[in-house]
Amino acid sequence: MEPTLATKIESRAGLGAMASIAQSGLFVVIAVSALAIGIDRFVRGGLAAMSASAPGLFLVLCGAFILIAVLGLAITPAEKQLIERHTPGLADFGGAMAVLGHSGTIAYFSWWTLYRLGLCVTEPELANRLAPIQLGVMFELVFVGAWVWIIAWAVARHRVLPRGFFWLSVVKAVCFWFTFVAFLLNVTWMLVVGLGATALVVGPAWHLWIARLFPRDGAPSEARHG
Repeated sequence: MEPTLATKIESRAGLGAMASIAQSGLFVVIAVSALAIGIDRFVRGGLAAMSASAPGLFLVLCGAFILIAVLGLAITPAEKQLIERHTPGLADFGGAMAVLGHSGTIAYFSWWTLYRLGLCVTEPELANRLAPIQLGVMFELVFVGAWVWIIAWAVARHRVLPRGFFWLSVVKAVCFWFTFVAFLLNVTWMLVVGLGATALVVGPAWHLWIARLFPRDGAPSEARHG
Protein backbone atom coordinates (compact mmCIF):
# COMPACT_ATOMS: atom_id res chain seq x y z
CA MET A 1 0.00 0.00 0.00
CA GLU A 2 1.26 3.46 -0.91
CA PRO A 3 2.19 5.36 2.28
CA THR A 4 0.18 8.50 2.97
CA LEU A 5 1.76 11.95 3.13
CA ALA A 6 1.22 12.01 6.89
CA THR A 7 3.00 8.67 7.22
CA LYS A 8 5.95 9.94 5.17
CA ILE A 9 6.19 13.09 7.28
CA GLU A 10 6.00 11.10 10.50
CA SER A 11 8.71 8.69 9.34
CA ARG A 12 10.96 11.53 8.19
CA ALA A 13 10.46 13.39 11.47
CA GLY A 14 11.12 10.28 13.57
CA LEU A 15 14.40 9.61 11.76
CA GLY A 16 15.35 13.27 12.11
CA ALA A 17 14.61 13.27 15.83
CA MET A 18 16.76 10.20 16.50
CA ALA A 19 19.59 11.56 14.34
CA SER A 20 19.43 14.94 16.06
CA ILE A 21 19.66 13.44 19.53
CA ALA A 22 22.67 11.40 18.45
CA GLN A 23 24.26 14.52 16.99
CA SER A 24 23.99 16.31 20.33
CA GLY A 25 26.20 13.65 21.89
CA LEU A 26 28.68 13.70 19.01
CA PHE A 27 29.19 17.44 19.48
CA VAL A 28 30.47 16.68 22.96
CA VAL A 29 32.74 13.91 21.64
CA ILE A 30 34.27 16.35 19.14
CA ALA A 31 34.87 19.00 21.78
CA VAL A 32 36.37 16.64 24.35
CA SER A 33 38.65 14.86 21.88
CA ALA A 34 39.87 18.12 20.30
CA LEU A 35 40.56 19.74 23.66
CA ALA A 36 42.22 16.57 24.96
CA ILE A 37 44.62 16.45 22.01
CA GLY A 38 45.38 20.13 22.49
CA ILE A 39 44.38 23.29 20.66
CA ASP A 40 47.89 24.71 21.06
CA ARG A 41 49.29 21.70 19.25
CA PHE A 42 46.86 22.29 16.41
CA VAL A 43 47.76 25.99 16.18
CA ARG A 44 51.45 25.10 15.89
CA GLY A 45 51.24 22.16 13.47
CA GLY A 46 47.73 21.71 12.12
CA LEU A 47 45.82 18.45 11.93
CA ALA A 48 48.97 16.53 11.06
CA ALA A 49 50.46 17.47 14.43
CA MET A 50 47.28 16.42 16.23
CA SER A 51 47.33 13.13 14.34
CA ALA A 52 50.94 12.41 15.32
CA SER A 53 50.53 13.30 18.99
CA ALA A 54 47.40 11.27 19.74
CA PRO A 55 46.57 8.82 16.93
CA GLY A 56 43.70 7.12 18.74
CA LEU A 57 41.99 10.32 19.80
CA PHE A 58 42.53 11.77 16.35
CA LEU A 59 40.65 8.84 14.80
CA VAL A 60 37.87 9.38 17.33
CA LEU A 61 37.74 13.06 16.35
CA CYS A 62 37.58 12.28 12.63
CA GLY A 63 35.02 9.54 13.17
CA ALA A 64 32.81 11.85 15.21
CA PHE A 65 32.92 14.50 12.47
CA ILE A 66 32.07 11.92 9.81
CA LEU A 67 29.21 10.44 11.82
CA ILE A 68 27.75 13.81 12.80
CA ALA A 69 27.73 14.79 9.12
CA VAL A 70 26.12 11.51 8.06
CA LEU A 71 23.40 12.11 10.63
CA GLY A 72 23.16 15.66 9.34
CA LEU A 73 22.16 14.26 5.95
CA ALA A 74 19.44 12.29 7.70
CA ILE A 75 18.13 15.25 9.69
CA THR A 76 18.06 17.82 6.87
CA PRO A 77 14.74 16.63 5.32
CA ALA A 78 13.09 16.81 8.76
CA GLU A 79 14.50 20.32 9.29
CA LYS A 80 13.18 21.39 5.89
CA GLN A 81 9.66 20.27 6.70
CA LEU A 82 9.53 22.77 9.57
CA ILE A 83 9.71 25.74 7.18
CA GLU A 84 9.08 24.52 3.63
CA ARG A 85 5.34 25.23 3.66
CA HIS A 86 6.07 28.93 4.12
CA THR A 87 9.34 29.38 2.22
CA PRO A 88 9.68 26.40 -0.14
CA GLY A 89 12.34 27.98 -2.35
CA LEU A 90 14.48 29.12 0.56
CA ALA A 91 14.00 25.78 2.28
CA ASP A 92 15.23 23.95 -0.82
CA PHE A 93 18.22 26.28 -1.17
CA GLY A 94 19.15 26.05 2.50
CA GLY A 95 18.66 22.32 2.53
CA ALA A 96 20.98 21.99 -0.47
CA MET A 97 23.61 24.06 1.35
CA ALA A 98 23.29 21.80 4.37
CA VAL A 99 23.68 18.68 2.22
CA LEU A 100 26.75 20.19 0.56
CA GLY A 101 28.22 21.07 3.96
CA HIS A 102 27.64 17.64 5.44
CA SER A 103 28.94 15.87 2.32
CA GLY A 104 32.09 17.98 2.28
CA THR A 105 32.69 17.24 5.95
CA ILE A 106 32.41 13.50 5.31
CA ALA A 107 34.88 13.66 2.43
CA TYR A 108 37.35 15.87 4.29
CA PHE A 109 37.58 13.89 7.51
CA SER A 110 37.52 10.59 5.61
CA TRP A 111 40.70 11.78 3.89
CA TRP A 112 42.33 12.57 7.24
CA THR A 113 41.25 9.17 8.57
CA LEU A 114 42.99 7.50 5.63
CA TYR A 115 46.04 9.69 6.28
CA ARG A 116 46.18 8.59 9.93
CA LEU A 117 45.90 4.96 8.83
CA GLY A 118 48.84 5.42 6.47
CA LEU A 119 46.78 5.07 3.30
CA CYS A 120 47.35 8.63 2.03
CA VAL A 121 50.20 11.13 1.91
CA THR A 122 52.58 10.55 4.81
CA GLU A 123 54.44 13.88 4.81
CA PRO A 124 52.80 16.06 7.52
CA GLU A 125 53.47 19.42 5.89
CA LEU A 126 52.14 18.21 2.56
CA ALA A 127 49.07 16.77 4.26
CA ASN A 128 48.31 20.12 5.89
CA ARG A 129 48.70 21.89 2.54
CA LEU A 130 46.57 19.40 0.62
CA ALA A 131 43.74 19.42 3.16
CA PRO A 132 43.89 22.65 5.17
CA ILE A 133 41.62 22.77 8.19
CA GLN A 134 40.02 26.00 6.93
CA LEU A 135 38.64 24.04 3.98
CA GLY A 136 37.36 21.23 6.17
CA VAL A 137 35.52 23.33 8.72
CA MET A 138 34.11 25.62 6.01
CA PHE A 139 31.68 22.90 4.98
CA GLU A 140 30.09 22.46 8.39
CA LEU A 141 30.58 25.88 9.96
CA VAL A 142 29.84 28.14 6.97
CA PHE A 143 27.37 26.16 4.85
CA VAL A 144 25.47 24.48 7.67
CA GLY A 145 25.70 27.72 9.66
CA ALA A 146 23.97 29.50 6.77
CA TRP A 147 21.21 26.87 6.87
CA VAL A 148 20.70 27.61 10.56
CA TRP A 149 20.43 31.32 9.72
CA ILE A 150 17.70 30.48 7.19
CA ILE A 151 15.81 28.43 9.78
CA ALA A 152 16.09 31.31 12.25
CA TRP A 153 14.76 33.79 9.68
CA ALA A 154 11.80 31.54 8.85
CA VAL A 155 10.98 31.11 12.54
CA ALA A 156 11.05 34.88 13.09
CA ARG A 157 9.16 35.72 9.91
CA HIS A 158 6.41 33.13 10.11
CA ARG A 159 6.38 32.32 13.85
CA VAL A 160 6.12 28.59 13.20
CA LEU A 161 8.27 27.58 16.17
CA PRO A 162 8.87 28.87 19.72
CA ARG A 163 10.53 32.27 19.97
CA GLY A 164 13.21 30.83 22.22
CA PHE A 165 14.24 28.45 19.44
CA PHE A 166 14.75 31.44 17.16
CA TRP A 167 17.22 32.98 19.62
CA LEU A 168 19.01 29.66 20.12
CA SER A 169 19.31 29.31 16.33
CA VAL A 170 20.81 32.80 16.09
CA VAL A 171 23.33 31.97 18.82
CA LYS A 172 24.23 28.69 17.10
CA ALA A 173 24.75 30.37 13.72
CA VAL A 174 26.88 33.11 15.30
CA CYS A 175 28.97 30.51 17.14
CA PHE A 176 29.47 28.52 13.91
CA TRP A 177 30.71 31.55 11.99
CA PHE A 178 32.78 32.84 14.93
CA THR A 179 34.53 29.47 15.12
CA PHE A 180 35.23 29.55 11.40
CA VAL A 181 36.85 32.97 11.77
CA ALA A 182 38.88 31.55 14.66
CA PHE A 183 40.21 28.84 12.34
CA LEU A 184 41.03 31.44 9.68
CA LEU A 185 42.97 33.54 12.20
CA ASN A 186 44.41 30.49 14.00
CA VAL A 187 44.07 32.17 17.41
CA THR A 188 44.10 29.81 20.39
CA TRP A 189 41.66 31.64 22.68
CA MET A 190 39.16 32.12 19.86
CA LEU A 191 39.35 28.44 18.97
CA VAL A 192 38.82 27.39 22.58
CA VAL A 193 35.86 29.75 23.02
CA GLY A 194 34.34 28.88 19.65
CA LEU A 195 34.72 25.12 19.96
CA GLY A 196 33.62 25.14 23.59
CA ALA A 197 30.51 27.23 22.97
CA THR A 198 29.56 25.41 19.78
CA ALA A 199 30.30 21.81 20.68
CA LEU A 200 29.68 21.74 24.43
CA VAL A 201 26.72 24.10 24.79
CA VAL A 202 24.89 25.50 21.79
CA GLY A 203 25.17 22.54 19.40
CA PRO A 204 23.85 19.91 21.81
CA ALA A 205 21.10 22.23 23.11
CA TRP A 206 19.90 23.11 19.60
CA HIS A 207 19.73 19.50 18.46
CA LEU A 208 17.96 18.31 21.58
CA TRP A 209 15.38 21.08 21.18
CA ILE A 210 14.74 20.64 17.46
CA ALA A 211 14.25 16.90 17.97
CA ARG A 212 11.17 17.82 20.06
CA LEU A 213 9.81 20.14 17.39
CA PHE A 214 9.52 17.69 14.52
CA PRO A 215 5.80 16.96 13.95
CA ARG A 216 5.50 13.23 14.54
CA ASP A 217 1.79 13.06 13.88
CA GLY A 218 1.86 14.62 10.44
CA ALA A 219 0.36 17.86 11.73
CA PRO A 220 1.80 21.14 10.47
CA SER A 221 4.41 22.51 12.83
CA GLU A 222 2.57 25.82 13.22
CA ALA A 223 -0.48 23.98 14.55
CA ARG A 224 1.60 22.45 17.31
CA HIS A 225 3.96 25.29 18.11
CA GLY A 226 2.54 28.49 16.65
